[in-house]
Amino acid sequence: MSGGSYTNPPIADLCCPRARNSLGKDLRTWLDARKGFDATTPLGGKMGIDQQFVRKFNLFDERKAQSSKNRPPAAHQSRALSALQTWYDKKGDPNGGLLVLPTGGGKTYTALRFLAAGPLSDGCRVIWLAHTHHLLEQAYGALKDSVFRITEPRDTLNARVVSGTVGHFRVYDVRPDDDVLFITL
Repeated sequence: MSGGSYTNPPIADLCCPRARNSLGKDLRTWLDARKGFDATTPLGGKMGIDQQFVRKFNLFDERKAQSSKNRPPAAHQSRALSALQTWYDKKGDPNGGLLVLPTGGGKTYTALRFLAAGPLSDGCRVIWLAHTHHLLEQAYGALKDSVFRITEPRDTLNARVVSGTVGHFRVYDVRPDDDVLFITL
């Protein structure tokens, strides 16, 4: 934007331990109130939720099976990963950013690889936003190929798809131990 400055809202602040703000505290308070619910059972036992859209990864097992999933990034993806890591490593809270690659350039692969090696390894939670359920399902399905990069001591990762699409979870099904939420806008 010319002539002014624009600051992206600190969405990462909602879930990263190193970030603090009142909205994040409100979210944590809401999630704390939900403790005790099973992460794979919809609230109230509602039917129609497809259990393929929630998963608890055993990171120990995923790390052992990594060799089949460990493809190297292309040159343009390596440059993007380097830029993302530089942004993430800045002092203070990260304050928004964009990953821009052409169609078919591997945005999902690059973003998930970065998130696994950085924020998820550091204990952050992630909210992945997309405007269609197809993109949510694509990213959710691709997560399994990156989770082995999440470092110890973390031993599990919970992921859930949340949207208005039949079979997906609803916002009220979000659990305190969900680490990655794939949500429609």
